[in-house]
Amino acid sequence: MVRRRRPLVALVIALAAFATTSTPARADPATVARAQALFDEALALMKAGKYAEACPKLEESDQLDPGMGTEYRLAECYESDGKIVRAWTLFRAVADAAQRDGKGDRAALAIRRAADLAPRLPMLLVKVPESSSLPGLTVQIDGKLLPASDWARKIPLDPGEHLISARAPKRVGWARAVTFTERTTSVVIVPVLGDGLAPLPPLPPPPPVVKARPPGERLSTPRIAALVFGGVGVAGLVVGSVFGLRAASQWSSAQATCVDPDASIGCPPAGIAKGNDASESASASTVGFFVGGAALATSAILWFRFAPPKPAAPGFSFVLTPSIGPGTGGAHLEGSF
Repeated sequence: MVRRRRPLVALVIALAAFATTSTPARADPATVARAQALFDEALALMKAGKYAEACPKLEESDQLDPGMGTEYRLAECYESDGKIVRAWTLFRAVADAAQRDGKGDRAALAIRRAADLAPRLPMLLVKVPESSSLPGLTVQIDGKLLPASDWARKIPLDPGEHLISARAPKRVGWARAVTFTERTTSVVIVPVLGDGLAPLPPLPPPPPVVKARPPGERLSTPRIAALVFGGVGVAGLVVGSVFGLRAASQWSSAQATCVDPDASIGCPPAGIAKGNDASESASASTVGFFVGGAALATSAILWFRFAPPKPAAPGFSFVLTPSIGPGTGGAHLEGSF
């Protein structure tokens, strides 16, 4: 006897199809774990009273893994953060979803929370008189279009300042900032928009005027070089002076050591060495004075040769003459009035 199994097979296929279509697809485990971590962080922030930080985390968690529990907590966060219109809207959405899923207790709780918020909602009533109704007229709230079907209807807005604006082709735009508070209705009447194109934005302020320094107040390249040579010259004179004093000291010591410093007879090796040191110091002093004097002369030539034109004092002249010699160096300045 052969049993007929076709009805049984059809029943199994139908049950599988029902399970597939009725069970919503869950995100991958990593996404679910991320959503749960954000949810836990948000609850900790809410307990600490940091609702402005908690709400974005709950929003992201609900985007990753939507659920009524997350949405209910997000509505609570909105309410505590002062965004009561968002909270009211979300409580109502949770109530509808809970009723569809047969979760009566959660639906009743969400309905009660939404009902408690309803009397507190700030309301906006936009009125567009017939005289203001122009072809192509649009009304916006905070940059978002308000459909014409919502004109003359109360629109709930979160407490705080909101910008109401109106525009029309070839008309001057209009805008008004309104501060909304709980349990109040603000009426905004759109005026007649003026003719003409929208006004141009104000011109930016002119750039600050930077006055150029007169040429005489800036040092030219040759005069900068003159300062450099002047520094080298001063350094050379200092070096020459130091080695000159050292040579004199060493020569005095050699004279005290030797019976006849000008001859090797009667002069011990220590005296001869001191005499040699004195000679080397004298040579270094000579080089220092020579370099210093030459640099100072070059500095003077560059400085006065490339000086900016200025009226000179009448009857005044000068001559700078460097003087260089063995063991000595310097400069001679002569002037007349």
